[in-house]
Amino acid sequence: MGRFPGATLRGGFGHALKKTACAAEQQSCDKCMLQSRCVYSRIFNTPVPEDSNMMKKYPYAPHPFILHPPHASTEVAKDADFGFGITLFGSAAENWPYVIFAFRQLGRFGLGPKRVKFKICEVRQIFNTSDENRTLLRGTDEVENEPRPESVAVAPGSDTDRSSSITVHLHTPLRLKYDGKIVGKAELQFHKLLPALLRRLSALLFFHCGQELELDYASLVEWAEKDVEKKEDKTRWCELNRFSGRQKRRIKGGGLVGQVKFCGKVDRYVPFLKAGTHTAVGKWTAFGLGQYEVIM
Repeated sequence: MGRFPGATLRGGFGHALKKTACAAEQQSCDKCMLQSRCVYSRIFNTPVPEDSNMMKKYPYAPHPFILHPPHASTEVAKDADFGFGITLFGSAAENWPYVIFAFRQLGRFGLGPKRVKFKICEVRQIFNTSDENRTLLRGTDEVENEPRPESVAVAPGSDTDRSSSITVHLHTPLRLKYDGKIVGKAELQFHKLLPALLRRLSALLFFHCGQELELDYASLVEWAEKDVEKKEDKTRWCELNRFSGRQKRRIKGGGLVGQVKFCGKVDRYVPFLKAGTHTAVGKWTAFGLGQYEVIM
């Protein structure tokens, strides 16, 4: 599936979902009268309302999903099994049948430039907060179980003077911007990671869950700069490029993978970091980037 399977999968998913859900069959969603009701628009082009008090300068809200693609350069033999996943946030989870149907259609259309066809044999829900998993459906369209939503608490942790450490294991490339510049290994600090994480959690809650995260963002970031330092950095840069169908050109990307250890008064930030393990953080999260694990 190449070096960037997330881009291949996301592009195909978007195309198949539009084919599945678009009743107007228009090239652009911007002026479509069905935009506010359309499943494709809700998932792929969530418009920021004109009267919104968040992200006023942006045309679209963050996508309410992240993909869990196969590992880069995965070679799949003919008739062999392979797997991928998707996490849906907030109201997008209500549209799970459209999502599964779209991936089935993608299997019929074919994936990537070679149009490799596949068939979905089983769909399972894997729970993040327990070891439980359940089969939703198998080879037929008959649903065995409805998915069950999971909730994740997003609130500051205990405000103590206790000093401790936390390790963030970046499983897929973390692509961060801080002050308009891409954050590399040398620039990676906790107070540069935290704003991106808080913005993402806030936006997903606001646009897709109908909740507002009321925090003193400036103080949290200021305290993080003073109270938390990078102790050990075992990250490396992983270069990735993708072709943008919308812009009709290749876009250079990439990010940091590996482990980074932070020390200091980290307790108040742990709930945010744990919530971010479900949502990912940084740029290109819909493609599968920015996924990490927290090691206490």
